[in-house]
Order: sequence, then structure tokens, then C-alpha cells
Amino acid sequence: MKTGLKFLLLPALCLAAWSCSRVTAVNTTEPTNKMYNKQMIGDKRVIIDDSLNAKVGVVGVNEGATPDGFCRIQVEVANSTTSNYNFRYMFEWFDPSGMLIHNDTPTYSSQRILGGESKMLVALAPNKTAKDFRLKIVGEK
Repeated sequence: MKTGLKFLLLPALCLAAWSCSRVTAVNTTEPTNKMYNKQMIGDKRVIIDDSLNAKVGVVGVNEGATPDGFCRIQVEVANSTTSNYNFRYMFEWFDPSGMLIHNDTPTYSSQRILGGESKMLVALAPNKTAKDFRLKIVGEK
């Protein structure tokens, strides 16, 4: 009896795992009149790879600060294709004189964005002197 149950559960689990990994697009709904007030800032974009930009394009940049005075950045990115896409990103921070603030472990974070999805990439400055940033986005092969 237990062996027969295992044979029935295994295909069901495989089917569930396969159907979860097959999500290919996202539809969203949100309020028309939002209750928050974004602090959108102007940004300069350098686009080298148009294909990457279609899959992970920057929509806008929102800037804020924590109660302790640390700069906080939120970048909205969107996938304008119908395919899922894996990418990596990294924020670099600069002091008021434009000098790069050294990071002992500069690493890229991995993300997956679904077709038609938008998502927020969030970063907190490493210290209070960090006032500017640069976001790097790279595609995964």
C-alpha cells in the first residue's frame, strides 16, 4: 500500500513543481490614487545592450532616507517581454566629492523577473556620507 502511494505522489509532486516553474507572465492591479508620495529623481542611463534593456529596463528611481540619515534608493525595473529573465545587479555608492566608497565584498545580487513584471531593486547606503549611487545590471547567460 505504501509503495503504491509513493508512485501516485511522485507524479503529482513533479506536475506541481513543473507548473510552478512555468509561470511566464504577471498581471497586476494597484490603486489609481496612491496614498504615498514618491521622491522621484532624474537619472542618466547608459544602455549598451538593447535586448537586456527590454528584459530589465529602468522605469524610475525613487530616493529617500532612513530616520538615521542613511540614503535609501529604490529603482523600479520592468520586463517588457513575455519571457522570464534572470539577471544580476549591484549598487555602487559615492561620497559627496564623487569618490567611490570602497566595498570589501562587491557582489552582484541575483534576481528573476517574469514576463511583463515590474519589481523594485532596493539599496541602503553603507554609511551616512554616501550621497550618490550607480546601479549596474547584467544579464545571465
